[in-house]
Order: sequence, then C-alpha cells, then structure tokens
Amino acid sequence: MLSRLGLVVFVALFGLSLAAAVPAASSREDLSTPAIVLAAFGTSENSALPAILAVRDRVAAAFPRHPLRLAFTSGQIRGIWRQRAADPAYRAENPDVPADIYQIEGVFATLARLQDEGMGDIVLQSLHITSGEEVANLSRLVSSLADLKTERGKAYFTSLRLGDPALGPGEGEPADITRAVAALQPVASRSRDAGQILVLMAHGNQHLRQAVYQRLEDALRREYGADIYLGTVEAGPTPQEIAETIGQSQGAGKGILLAPLMLVAGDHALNDMASDDPESWASIFQAAGFPVECLVSGLGSNPLWADIYVESLRRQLADGSGR
Repeated sequence: MLSRLGLVVFVALFGLSLAAAVPAASSREDLSTPAIVLAAFGTSENSALPAILAVRDRVAAAFPRHPLRLAFTSGQIRGIWRQRAADPAYRAENPDVPADIYQIEGVFATLARLQDEGMGDIVLQSLHITSGEEVANLSRLVSSLADLKTERGKAYFTSLRLGDPALGPGEGEPADITRAVAALQPVASRSRDAGQILVLMAHGNQHLRQAVYQRLEDALRREYGADIYLGTVEAGPTPQEIAETIGQSQGAGKGILLAPLMLVAGDHALNDMASDDPESWASIFQAAGFPVECLVSGLGSNPLWADIYVESLRRQLADGSGR
C-alpha cells in the first residue's frame, strides 16, 4: 500500500503526464494569491455543460487575479470526455465545448498539480447543493492533504480549505436557507404568477435522508406560497407521494411546473424528470391528471444561485472560516 506521501507524489507525477493537454495558466493570474478549485460532479450532456461554465465565469469575474481550475468528481464522466477528445468528428460538431473539458481532471489530481506548480494556498469550492456523500468525500480529502508534511515537518499545502455547498455544511442553517430561497425567486415567482404548483426535483441520497430539503421547502412556502413541493430522485418524497399529497389537498387539474434543484440539467433532468418514459416525473404527474410544464435548466445558469458559491469563496478568502 502506498504511504500518504507516496500517494501525493504519485498524483503529482500523474498530473504532469497530462501537462501538454491542460491549458496554460491565464496571464491574468497572480500566483501569489490563493488558487481556487471548483469541484462539480460533472456532466456528459452538452446541453447541461453551460450551467457549470456559467458558475466558473461568475467566479472568474469576481476573483480575476486568482488562479482558477475546474474539477469533476465523477471518474466516469471524466472518462467520457477523454474518449470524446480522441474523436475529431465529435470535436468538430461541438465547437462550443472548451478545450480543457476534454481533459478535465479530478479533485485529487487538480490539487496535486497546483501544489507542484508552487501554489500551496488553495480554496476548494464545492459546487454541490447539499452536504451529502460527495461533500463528505471532499472534506476527507482536504483534511488528509492539509495534514501532510515532509519528514522535516514542512507542510505540502500552506492552506487548504473547503467552501460550503449551496445549502451549507449541515442540515440547513437559517442563513444558508435564506440565501437559497432568495436565489430561487425566479422559478418560484414564475410558477406562482402562472397559477402553477412548483415541484423541485433534487438528487438526494439514499444513505443520508437530509432534513435540509424539508427546511428549504418550508422556507420556500413561507416566502412564495403553499404550492411548492420538493422531492428527490434517490430518497423521496417520490413523485407519486407528491401527486397524492397535492390530490388530497386540492385535487388534480392545476398545472405543475417541474424544475431540477440541481447544478445542471443533465441526465436526471432530461430523463428522470422530463422524458416521455412512463416512469419519469412528468409522466407520473400527467397520469395523475396534472398538466405539466418542464423547466429544463440547471441552477448554475441562474446568476443568483451562482453567487451563493461566489459568496462562499469570498468568506473563505477573507478569513478562511467559510462561515
């Protein structure tokens, strides 16, 4: 088994092997400032990619002198983009895909590369929605790497810290919920003005049934009205349960606006939510007698939501606490 030091050396060398494929640092970057790494699960859907890029652009505009990198936590998605990199026809048909996406790296390799380039002060900003399994993995990685030292006691990273996901590090502190409610104003107002019921589809986690979703739903109802429901793909409430609840309270017939509570409108939004498959959320609500409109747009495309991550970074860069 590799030692912890051996793992870092391995990753650094692995990163160097891809150096030719990764774009050079921007001339605007000030290498004396903390580097920023944005960590998203990623997407292989071309139509969903702009939501991630929009967050990156928002962060770049807010912190123009800081070295900025993007990493995908999903190895499967990184592999798909590398396969596409070797397909000239695909690249020719998709000129809007940035070159660095084809060689996108994971968080571990990205941190190792930055450290190897002399940047030991790094803020890793999660682009996740809640503090679930993915964020727990990032937290463990940051804690392990932050503690790594040479035999003589010199730290490999001068400062390595993790920025909170959009709904905060726990189960929904009031300040985190308030920011999210304000950022969801465009979709909440759209459904209310149209006389629709808003149903938000979150990812959820079958291992962590998070109370944060219930707190967000309650806060959204207080701010925008009672016709707002939040379900999850992995843990419930299911669309069947939501349809039954709506039917019991007001009957069928009122229109439903379906929208993803996810950074990107990727596979879950396109297939689990909006497709014609009989098991999709749209089909289930239609079968229950509700007219359905699907808003296939990731939260990253909403500047108000992107600014939640910007503000998390601002707090980290100001005092290192993230709160």
